[in-house]
Amino acid sequence: MLKYFGENRELQRKLKHRKKELEYAYLKLLGPGLFQHFQKCVENLITPVSFFSIEELGGITRMQEVAVSPANKFLIAEKDVSVAFESNGSFAVAGDLVTCPAFFFHAAGFSQNSRMYSKCGVPPDLGSLIHEYNHFLLYLLQKTPFTELLLHCLEFLRVPAWPLTDELMCQFILSYYGDLPKQEIANRLLLGFFVSALYWANEISVRAIDETVFKSLGFKPRGYFNYPKKTVKMLTIPELNAGFGVATGDPFYGFDIKSRLERILDWPTYFRPSNFIQENFLRSARTVNFIRIPFTSQMRDELREQIKTDR
Repeated sequence: MLKYFGENRELQRKLKHRKKELEYAYLKLLGPGLFQHFQKCVENLITPVSFFSIEELGGITRMQEVAVSPANKFLIAEKDVSVAFESNGSFAVAGDLVTCPAFFFHAAGFSQNSRMYSKCGVPPDLGSLIHEYNHFLLYLLQKTPFTELLLHCLEFLRVPAWPLTDELMCQFILSYYGDLPKQEIANRLLLGFFVSALYWANEISVRAIDETVFKSLGFKPRGYFNYPKKTVKMLTIPELNAGFGVATGDPFYGFDIKSRLERILDWPTYFRPSNFIQENFLRSARTVNFIRIPFTSQMRDELREQIKTDR
């Protein structure tokens, strides 16, 4: 069901032992149609070549988290992609957006959140792997994978690390674009606040999926998923003499897992724009054609050569 090609033999044993339970958990979560698609994609897209070492990690140009950290990660790499953002929130992709899914797992990553998983009764290695696979699940089932667009948006905004607070994001954008007209800076801040809200909607939904799977496996993850409902806070930017309404919390608070999945999988339709920046971003997102392909040995060799050249 879920594949793991790494050095943690105990995790390999757990996956083998719980294979039927995991299949049932995801079948119950997704229903027969989406479950079969998920199974097929795991089989076709995830191979030993899809698992990266810590030395190779820095050579992947598109990662779910821009800042390299010890955490285990679901990764996305690209093939010759060009995405051009405008200050009004719209963007265009030159051709298809071809991506390759991958994973990074290592010992420090399994131990990093061990306390959180252990409190829920979930083995930390199994919990971490399920969490990253649930990021992969959204990447597969979202017609427009949000994570990939987030990374290009962060490049445009010149935000060097993620995730981060709205206040810190303001500092990055103001420090880089401070010489632009105030309206241009404001537009970039509006875009940054919106993709931040979308990021947390994505991450919170992954946590909700985690909890559902954990429960199906017989665990009792009390306290694992506990996010407040969506609210809007006011953030004042003295440099612009302006205030911005910034969304925080869970936009799908109170929805059951089926309703949450329906909304997060089709996020460009379900999110309602409140300004022209958001409207342009969502309209552009609905036009992108994503193609998902597996890593190949040749691509891995090319990546290793790239890393050697960069050094």
